[in-house]
Formats: sequence, C-alpha cells, structure tokens
Amino acid sequence: MNILEFFNKRKNEEEKYIDKTTGAYNRDYIDIIEKDFLKKRYAFLLIDVDNLSNLLNIYGKEFLDLILRDLVSLIKRNIRENDKIIRVGHDEFLILLEKDGNDTNYLGIAEKIVSKVAINPFFIIKDKVKITVSAGLYINADKEKSFEDAFKKADKALLLAKEKGKNRVELYSDRSINLIDRRLSDIKEAILENRVICFYQPIFNVQTFKTFKYESLVRILTKERKKEKLSYRECF
Repeated sequence: MNILEFFNKRKNEEEKYIDKTTGAYNRDYIDIIEKDFLKKRYAFLLIDVDNLSNLLNIYGKEFLDLILRDLVSLIKRNIRENDKIIRVGHDEFLILLEKDGNDTNYLGIAEKIVSKVAINPFFIIKDKVKITVSAGLYINADKEKSFEDAFKKADKALLLAKEKGKNRVELYSDRSINLIDRRLSDIKEAILENRVICFYQPIFNVQTFKTFKYESLVRILTKERKKEKLSYRECF
C-alpha cells in the first residue's frame, strides 16, 4: 500500500463516523469511545434542543436540519480542540469534554454554550429563528465503569434541566437527581393506576382550513382528583 492509498483509506474510515447532516460524530463513533472509555477521562455534557417540534411543524425537517448543522458549528467554536461532539439523537448531542489535568471549569463551558445558543440568531431562508437548549453535565463520568453508566447520569441531569424550565444547565449530583427519580416513580404509579388522561387537539392548514394532524396532550391526575368528575378545562 502506497502513502496515497493509506491516507485515502484513513479518510474513508474517519468519514464513516461523521454525521452527514451536522458534521458531528454519529452514533457509530460511540463504539470507538466505549473501547477506550477506561483509558480516556471525560466529563459528559448532554445537550437537547428545546421545543424542536414547534419548529418542525412550521419549517419541516429539511430546514430544521440546517439549524442543527449551524448549532453544531456554534458548539464546535465554543469547545476545545480535543473535545468531541456526537449526535446521539435527532436533536440531542453528547459533548465529551476531555480532562487534561488542568483546573478546567466544565460548568463554565456548558453555561457558555447554552447562553451562546440563546442569543445567537439562526436563519431559515429570510426568517430569523431563536432556539434554546437544555443541558445535563456529569463531571465525574470518568469514575464510572462504563460509557452507558456515565451517559445515564448525564441524561438524568438533562431531564432535571428540562423539568426546571429549560434553557439551562443542570449539574449531576446524587442529591439533586432524586427529584427526577421521584418524578419517574410518580409517572409509573400514575400509569398503573390509570390516572393518565390523553387529549387531542387538531392542527389546521391555514390555507385550506382543514385538519391535517392532531397533537396529543397528556395530563396526570392526582389520586384525589381522580375521584372527582373533571371537565376538559379543569385538566388544563
């Protein structure tokens, strides 16, 4: 194999781990990270776009992909060269913040990204679109035995950020995350006791005035309210 063939082969191997839409690493790259997880030291920062479904309904997936591409570019400008960004869901990204032995302010990096996204104008054709992101940060991910265990804790911190109002960073700690565990337990109990109520509201085409799909809304009743006869309005 000559040197040109070597570099072409290496380039092809690298490209298979790149998400073509955003330029971030794709989920297949997690296999590489898992192999070296116990050798490398990372803080896990999990980021999710807030209320993305609203933009999807207005602009469609094709234009939404452009926003996600620009979002990844913004994130790359605000992390260090050795940090990595992986697209782990449609609008969810895992940033691996490499621990280099310096006194790095990982929370500061996370807060900077969230604030930069909130003030940055994203453009779809001529429309200026504002988006926000929520983030969960687990600084001690390198102390876990597996990538999956570390990811789960970052995900719990992200859920807490969503629970507290979005557009924020939540730092994982065993004490603060108990709120999410209790909430999940309440939801499971409500499902078992049939205290989950679904409502559907139509979404209209403003040009034809015809319904083209429905949005599902879910409400959970307390044990006390379940015994009462509730109207539709009372559930909201």
